[in-house]
This record gives sequence, C-alpha cells and structure tokens, in this order.
Amino acid sequence: MLALRPGIGFFLMGSGLVFTCMLSDDPSPAIWLLSSWFALTNGMNVVKYSAARTRPAACLKHELASVRRAFPVLGIQFASGQTVTESFFSGDAAGSGLIATASIMLGHSHFWMLMPVVTGLGRMYIHAHHALDVVVGALFGAGIALAFNQLLPIRSANMFHFF
Repeated sequence: MLALRPGIGFFLMGSGLVFTCMLSDDPSPAIWLLSSWFALTNGMNVVKYSAARTRPAACLKHELASVRRAFPVLGIQFASGQTVTESFFSGDAAGSGLIATASIMLGHSHFWMLMPVVTGLGRMYIHAHHALDVVVGALFGAGIALAFNQLLPIRSANMFHFF
C-alpha cells in the first residue's frame, strides 16, 4: 500500500515497461528496474514516515518569503500540507541514484552519475530537502540497485540499444 502513493511514477514506469517489452527480445532489464523501483519506494516511504523530518521550505517559510527566486512557485508546495514532514530522505535523489547505478551496471557511461547530483541540487534549490536528505537518498538508491544486482544480475539482459 505504501508504494501506491506515487501513482503517476508507477503509471509511467509501467507504461515504459510495457513499451519496452513489446520492442525488446529480452525484457529482463525493464522488469528488473520496475522491481527495484518498487522496493525503493516502499523502503523510502517507511523511512520518510518514521523519520518525519520537516522540509526546509516549512522551517524557513518566513525567511524565504523575502528572497527573490527565479521559480518562486516551486518551493511553495513544500511549505505546508501533507508532505511537510517527508523530508528525510529524498525520493527523487534515490530514484536517480537507482537509475544511474543500473545504467552503469549495464555498461553505459559514468556520466550517468551526474544525474543524482543534478537532481539533488534541484531538490535543494527549491528547498524540498536538506543536503543530508539528498546524499542519503542517492546512496539508498544506489544501494538498492547493488542489492538487487546481487539477487538478480542485470547484466544477464541484452538491451544496450534502449539507453
């Protein structure tokens, strides 16, 4: 039940999985990625609801009101509402860490490791997460990818032309 909350993400992942399976001779990397993403979001939600760390946008709401931003509307959504206490750790950084690690395990460029860095900087820019939230999230995503690779090696798949 915990993983059903990010419904749009699972819809997109599932759609991508169906599309990939239709075009590929071996759909195992897509199934591997969807399975590891499911474990990642469930583990992330357990930690988020247990830690209940307040987001920077909510902590600094009054100080940030006077700061001019290029995209001021982005940080507003994290200052109040249901997700205020879901800062630790960054799910976006965890997802990008998972995807970057999986891409490197498939033999692609190490430039994929820039993905969690850019994602983390963006999450900190809009005051959605503290720096520690982003670092732990990226490491958690990479750890899930490495753990899943031990259980079911992703290299058994042959889909280099899709990435």
